[in-house]
Amino acid sequence: MAKDYTKYAIDGVADNLGKSKLALAIIEDYVSKNKVDFAVLNAAFPDECQGGIHGVFRKKEEVKDPKRYYMDKPISLVDGTEIVVTNQWGIDNIPGLIDRANALGYAVKSVNVTSSLSTSEDTLAGKIEINLAVEIVSTEEYDTNYAYVNLALNVNSKLVEDFNSKCEYDTLYALVSEITSNHTEEILIEAHNQSGLDELLENDFDWFNLEPLIRITEINDVSLSALYENDIQNYQVAELLGVDEDEAEGFAQDFNSDLRCAIDRELLIKILL
Repeated sequence: MAKDYTKYAIDGVADNLGKSKLALAIIEDYVSKNKVDFAVLNAAFPDECQGGIHGVFRKKEEVKDPKRYYMDKPISLVDGTEIVVTNQWGIDNIPGLIDRANALGYAVKSVNVTSSLSTSEDTLAGKIEINLAVEIVSTEEYDTNYAYVNLALNVNSKLVEDFNSKCEYDTLYALVSEITSNHTEEILIEAHNQSGLDELLENDFDWFNLEPLIRITEINDVSLSALYENDIQNYQVAELLGVDEDEAEGFAQDFNSDLRCAIDRELLIKILL
């Protein structure tokens, strides 16, 4: 499977954009240069451009899954509607948006085209593909979400098979440990492509206090969100980890403490700049 790390430029507008930031820049620029209401914008950039259930954008007030939209960057239209652009873009659906933008007069070009091919038998031996949802978050005290990303990774097949056979503390612990230990770079690159990590790359970012972390929230449609709730629901954690309800909070704390995956600043700069 090819991991695509291509960056894009819009002539006269912006450059060095990942896929989701490209989408945001196109819609922001189009709205700034054209007096459009929701219906006109929707006709210019219909849902089909994104190819999924999220559409290119949604009315902010109607968003049901805020992690999949740029909620902190609302765009106001002439009819008073506030819309937010989705951050759900990848190699399969970004061409549709680029084609539409070019048809409307933009000149979107690929720059810094890079990919990592992982299709050889030697590379994939003993591995199997899984689907993940991952958050890049600050420490709990500051409660900031920097990115939300969906991606597929090829990981140790035995660990995946054990997890699929029986999701419990030991199998989940082993699988998450494998992912955070051996696939951090892939996660960070894809997070930057889909959601952008610009704030973390600023010179004055407070790494000491904010300490961004990688947090896996879903594996193959199994939600892990119960492990990270401020008010832990013991019955949900007990069901997820296969433990007694009165021990659930302790197991969740051990899980988060042992598998805490802080992002290394030097690594982030090395792979993204």
